[in-house]
Amino acid sequence: MSSYLNVSGVWATSSIIYLLLGGCLAMCVWENAMVLRRSGPTYVLGILMVSIVMRGIWMVSKATGDDGELVFKLLSRFSILLQLSAVSVLVNRWYQSLTLPGAGHGTKAVPRVLIVTNVVLYVAILVTTRSGNDGSDGSDKDNTVDVVYRINSMLLGLVFVVISTATIIYGNRLATAVQNSTNAEVVRIALPKIKSVSWSLFWCFLIRAICYSYTPISGERATNYPVLDTIMYPLCFYHIAEIIPAAVIGWSMLSDRDERGIKKRYERGEICSSCWNKEPQERETGFGDALKMKMKNDQDA
Repeated sequence: MSSYLNVSGVWATSSIIYLLLGGCLAMCVWENAMVLRRSGPTYVLGILMVSIVMRGIWMVSKATGDDGELVFKLLSRFSILLQLSAVSVLVNRWYQSLTLPGAGHGTKAVPRVLIVTNVVLYVAILVTTRSGNDGSDGSDKDNTVDVVYRINSMLLGLVFVVISTATIIYGNRLATAVQNSTNAEVVRIALPKIKSVSWSLFWCFLIRAICYSYTPISGERATNYPVLDTIMYPLCFYHIAEIIPAAVIGWSMLSDRDERGIKKRYERGEICSSCWNKEPQERETGFGDALKMKMKNDQDA
């Protein structure tokens, strides 16, 4: 996609924004790991943080004109793959929180399938990644696309379609489960978080799927509309599809605070990101430690 935004200053500014966002996610990781002692959100936020920092470093290479080297090509693909891994872990937790205890061994097989799927995806994407200018910025004069680049882009497009569909399906199911709760405060805290995460991920990933699928389907790197090309690259390819999901997920996993400013022992993000517990009776509620701790606090009061 050709774009008048492909100038060093814009890429340098974008890299600063990404690195600042990575710093904010690092603070969220620290809070979940050291203060709240929650391993699940820590994994998701940690993977997202690495993905965002990698993208920031890659944008520095765009500003300096070194992005054609293989190491930066791989860095860009690793950033995308890590984002997909983080969201797949999140959706898997949503799935587990909605799984009834009578589901049997099916729930235990999900993590293995998730790991195998991620490994296969990493291998397929990285093997089809190569050095040199892929022409995604419209710099190739003949506007042609080679087979390897088509395969690479099409794989990413298909994966984003799948993950966007999964986020909206399980996000809506989890939102319905929360909405049916008799605890008004749990509904008030959890529902906006779940809907915000699921819908933002759905639309951002769907837009990114369209962007990555255009080239392999059409066989061309740019459309005949310069304004549309500008919007698609780099805004839809990277900024919209990465900054919004990372910011919304990070926001959803921030801890809640009471009126006196004292940190509570349960968090909004724990509800949003599902039950991180392994006990069947807690999975059945669909709310995890957040609901359990809230009920305990109510009883103590």
